Amino acid sequence: MADLETRLRLVLEELSRDTREFSIGNHVSVEHGGVEPVAFLRDCVGLSKPVLVRQDAGVLAWPAHSLWSDDEYMVSYVGDVEVTVALTPDGLADCPVTDGLFALPKYTRMPFREFWHLLNGCIGKGIVPYLQQQNSSLTEEVPELLRDVPGGIAWAENSFGKEPEAINLWVGGRPSRTSWHQDHFENIYVVLRGSKTVRLLPPIDSFRMKLKRYEQQSYDYDDDDDDDDWKLVLVPAQGNTTIKKEDNDDTRSERVHEEEEKHTVLWSSILPCSCLEAPGTRSLCSSCLELDNTGMMPLEVRVDKGDVLYIPACWWHEIHHTSDDVTIAVNYWYDMTHDVKFASMTAVDTLSEIFHMNESRHV
Repeated sequence: MADLETRLRLVLEELSRDTREFSIGNHVSVEHGGVEPVAFLRDCVGLSKPVLVRQDAGVLAWPAHSLWSDDEYMVSYVGDVEVTVALTPDGLADCPVTDGLFALPKYTRMPFREFWHLLNGCIGKGIVPYLQQQNSSLTEEVPELLRDVPGGIAWAENSFGKEPEAINLWVGGRPSRTSWHQDHFENIYVVLRGSKTVRLLPPIDSFRMKLKRYEQQSYDYDDDDDDDDWKLVLVPAQGNTTIKKEDNDDTRSERVHEEEEKHTVLWSSILPCSCLEAPGTRSLCSSCLELDNTGMMPLEVRVDKGDVLYIPACWWHEIHHTSDDVTIAVNYWYDMTHDVKFASMTAVDTLSEIFHMNESRHV
């Protein structure tokens, strides 16, 4: 069995290398100013290949491109709107922590004005606020801002043949990071203020992600610390919790519900890269070393204000804020097509479980 497992890993590592060599390469493709729908469909969607559109002409014309860099506009226009804010002590929400635990943020409701002031003054408070609510948070929570952005990306809709399933708003800053995960949506990610760095791996690399099952706990205020109103500690998850990744597959949905009831989640044990938090470092961090077992390091790209990044469905990615300013992004989720690429990914997932490279998706 051990010999068979070794042989399978060698085959999967060769598959990973071949995918780089014959299809996606070792860098994210870059277009300037825009992309034609036919070329996008042929060269990116059809091949499940990310692309960065630098200074997309359409985005540069959005009112949000200029207005959302104005603090006074943001506070005066949507200051009284109630938003859902995720709070953590270190910027790591929805992420494994020590002792086999998975940390969910403390969610709280507050006026956008209060969130904005907290975001700009949180240094030294031991708390990191982030707008990361999903399920179309822009349309559901802050619809007032829809006048500044379109309801979809024209070249993406012409390629996908559908309107977006959700439009999400992301507002945060350093040191907020998003750990390795997959989205079962075609993802069009637009940065409208600041910048982010995104690291990517193809779905076929699931065997490298070291998925483990974690007990969920949530951050909450420390009632035992009378001297620090903002101190957060982990407590056992209570009631229904929100699992970030979900799609329209009935089996997967049932599994997610089951995990919610048992307060566990299956997640990559590889923590976000710390090299990006210390630019200029010569040596690889422990997370990069864990991913270096095939020599195929993640693709890495910086997404600046006015840029658009296409993250194909089911691609693994982690996201870092790399601007000293507040960073604001909007992303459009389009339903994925369950085609031969999805079937291939599922086969790799199953083999990875059978041969104990990842823990089982089933409790």
